[in-house]
Amino acid sequence: VTFVLDYDTDKLNTNGTDAKDATIEAGVTYAVPGTTGTTISASYSNDPDEDNFDNGTQVKMAFKF
Repeated sequence: VTFVLDYDTDKLNTNGTDAKDATIEAGVTYAVPGTTGTTISASYSNDPDEDNFDNGTQVKMAFKF
């Protein structure tokens, strides 16, 4: 299992956080045992400019043949 969490806040705010400008990316990927390259993943991102995950909520299953 691989877990990724990325939380960024608006650094210009003096208290260090600004909820309306915060960006969150989180995802988990599970490599299915006994298979070659089969993975199940789920992710969330509210920042379309980030490169780790697609914007929105995603659930995917991938097969390798």
